Amino acid sequence: MQEWKRERQLANAAHAVTTEIEIAAPVSEVFPLLDFADPRNAKRQLGDKVDRVADRPDCYTLVTSALDDAVFTLEITD
Repeated sequence: MQEWKRERQLANAAHAVTTEIEIAAPVSEVFPLLDFADPRNAKRQLGDKVDRVADRPDCYTLVTSALDDAVFTLEITD
């Protein structure tokens, strides 16, 4: 019998995520889905919890229904 061991590591460092995608829709329809400050944000529409961090206006926390025990901190940058 083979035994598998996996260490669980939680990163405390920020991870930058960048990507490009072409969307065949006007900006006025797409931006609200991506904007965490907008009540029409896609994550909110899926039932996830998005909250602004009180003392950091460009920072939000996200709790998804799929990972309800994890809190993601999202910082909006240029």
